[in-house]
Amino acid sequence: MESGKIIIPDRLPVINLASAIMVFPGTMSYFFPRGKVVKEIIERFNDDKLAPLVLTMMSKPGSKTIPENLYSVGSVAQFGPGPEPGSVALAGIYRAKVNRLIKCDEDLYWLAEVVPYEDSPEEHFLEDDEGLINSHSFIVFRTLLAKVKTLLARLMSESEGVDDFEVSELEEILGSFDNYDFNHRCKSEVYKVALDQFIWQVLSVLPQANSSEKQEMIESQILTGRLGEVLNLLVKNLEMVVGTQRLNQMLVMEAARRRRNKKYRDTGSGGDSKELIAVNKDGDSDSQFLKGVSPELAEKYKTFLRLREFMSEDAVKSILDSFKRLESLELSRGEAQGSEWTVFMTHIDFMLEIPWNQETKEEADMNKTEKILDDEHYGLDFAKVPILRYLAAKRLNPKGRGDNLLFTGPPGVGKTSLANSIARALGRKLVRLSLGGVRDEAEIRGHRKTYIGALAGQIMQEMRRAGVKNPIFVLDELDKIAIDFRGDPSAALLEVLDPEQNHSFRDHYLDAPFDLSQVLFIATANDVSGIRPALLDRFEPVVLPGYTTYEKIQIAKKFLIPKAMLNVGLTEHKIALRWSNDEPDEDLLSIIKGYTKEAGVRNLERNIRTICRSVGQEYLKDEKNFKSPILTQDYLVKIFGQPRYVEERASKTNCGETIGLAWTPFGGDILYVQSAILPEFRGKELSQTGSLGKVMIESGKLALSLLRIKLEQEGQSDLLKGKSVHIHVPEGAIEKDGPSAGITMYTALYLAIHKEVARPYIAMTGEVTLTGKVLRVGGVKEKVTAAERAGIKEVILPETNRGDLDEVPQSAKDKLMFHFVNHTDQALDIVLRKN
Repeated sequence: MESGKIIIPDRLPVINLASAIMVFPGTMSYFFPRGKVVKEIIERFNDDKLAPLVLTMMSKPGSKTIPENLYSVGSVAQFGPGPEPGSVALAGIYRAKVNRLIKCDEDLYWLAEVVPYEDSPEEHFLEDDEGLINSHSFIVFRTLLAKVKTLLARLMSESEGVDDFEVSELEEILGSFDNYDFNHRCKSEVYKVALDQFIWQVLSVLPQANSSEKQEMIESQILTGRLGEVLNLLVKNLEMVVGTQRLNQMLVMEAARRRRNKKYRDTGSGGDSKELIAVNKDGDSDSQFLKGVSPELAEKYKTFLRLREFMSEDAVKSILDSFKRLESLELSRGEAQGSEWTVFMTHIDFMLEIPWNQETKEEADMNKTEKILDDEHYGLDFAKVPILRYLAAKRLNPKGRGDNLLFTGPPGVGKTSLANSIARALGRKLVRLSLGGVRDEAEIRGHRKTYIGALAGQIMQEMRRAGVKNPIFVLDELDKIAIDFRGDPSAALLEVLDPEQNHSFRDHYLDAPFDLSQVLFIATANDVSGIRPALLDRFEPVVLPGYTTYEKIQIAKKFLIPKAMLNVGLTEHKIALRWSNDEPDEDLLSIIKGYTKEAGVRNLERNIRTICRSVGQEYLKDEKNFKSPILTQDYLVKIFGQPRYVEERASKTNCGETIGLAWTPFGGDILYVQSAILPEFRGKELSQTGSLGKVMIESGKLALSLLRIKLEQEGQSDLLKGKSVHIHVPEGAIEKDGPSAGITMYTALYLAIHKEVARPYIAMTGEVTLTGKVLRVGGVKEKVTAAERAGIKEVILPETNRGDLDEVPQSAKDKLMFHFVNHTDQALDIVLRKN
């Protein structure tokens, strides 16, 4: 057997390390041999012509016989003289698994027949077309290794003077980190070898890892698992170091306290200095404390006395503990210094800046509140109604508890700006916290104040910035919260948002409850499907589905154009925009249809701003002779290029083809569904194409099963015998999904099998069951307005969606004929009706 340049015998003598040390591949360990067996092995095999090799193994607790006492996996090591007289050095080479143990003739030691112990293949080391480690895995490893490097650096800085730690070894490994070249992609096998070597190097210098944990690492055949375990061990070692440092500080403080008490007894002062900080309403004890500490701390203590009556008992106790600790530090050291002094002074500052007794007087005129909402947001009546009802209930009973508001809808529909308007309408302060990417639970609940670099959670930090205890608190991007090994922030938000609990919300940094019951929390989210059900239950959802074309034009005229002209500077220089027909409606319609495709108005606002900038550029070229250009279609093409979107118009359908209606983030669209009955059955009953999602694929299967049931009822089951079915949804590059295509797919299949053509310009939406029942769907407003834009004349909707027409603009309802159905047979009658 060979490994590199070293020839490894098939049988190796076994050295039982008995949990004293452990040898890892690529690392060096030293020990003093004790016992007759180990000395015999070293003396005999040191004279071997081959490399002096042994198999180092760990022993299990409990058993006495050697074979039962040893683990089956160990490290092959080369031994030689150590740095000190009588010591032995063991250089680990690779891991090996024992197949069989053989007792030698001299009855002193055991020989092991071994085979190399290799890692199992894993997907993280797949190669790309160039033979390099794939880019996704490379990014994952680079992120994990950056955390390892950070923890090593912190462990090195914190472990100075702590027993069991060799700072020089940590410094050496940290210094050699860049030698492994982890920041550049390379061959997967090369990267794997380097990563494996680095893991063993780190593990060899961590004392806070017991023998069983190290043996598990030796036996692990998953390289990424070993990397994760190294991260856990680094955290464990760091916690031990920080705890040791904290204990040392406490011992020093205790010694200083005893010296100070002895001094007071000797001078007749009497008592423990901590008694001086006791709050006495008569002022005697307070005056003693204020005379014994620095002016800065005394001033903060005066502030505390003014706020004390508004604090809870736990808050008073928490801040008094910090005052006591600072008093001890100042009296023992004679001055304010050191990191511990900073920790407790920062805690006091934060506690005193929290709005324990400050609140904003709320605007009481509901008419004024409604007017502000109408002036700042066009449309959205279906959203304003529940908002005003909610605010009315709050106005009638300010101390009443109720749900928080959750604005949901696509980007750009005005969720955050609507929350800002509510704050202005109520006359309350506004604070905002973006939850996008937040993955640490401490971001919500904070850290214990005794931790190094401890901070309060973002909730309490924003409350401090607000300066009042009843602000409007906007939680943006609620659906973008992440989860990892640092905890689940959404679980920490449950207490913040629960009206039955948030009157005593406890941040770890404060170590005291704070009343959040007067805060109006408003969250925003694009998609509620990613929000935990328990968290979603804390809110009253208000859906903002998007704007119609007419609403977008009105918003642009009333808000976006004046805002863009002011921001660009056209208003200041008295430059007006000239529209093609002296009215912006037609030009805005061209921009909306040709250059934007969204439910909101964010891209529309961006395009209007681009027009204003273009006009401003023309003005600066020749200010004296400038004449504002007319915003014709040619001028729009000059600025934006050719239109990027072409609105699809409905056309007459063919045999086996129907038109469906789909909700999209851009507001809605029509969707053609094509089906064909293939004459040959080639092992696949149903084929579906067009980038369909899981739900639509299931709808296709359901539609085919429903068709078979229908044909059986009609006595025509032979029509599908020996044939296969193909369903296609055009524009295959666009991903499509949603639970509303069942009736469209079923109707298309029915038309295909009977070679029928649907009546022209008729569209439908609805999900179906195996019994043919048509189920309720969402997004009716967007789907109907999309049908009206595309030139559809008739729309088939589920009967249970009849009430949703109230949200549809009257202009769309006037141009369409609606059919409401409970069963697929009714839809077929409408589609095949001759008149």
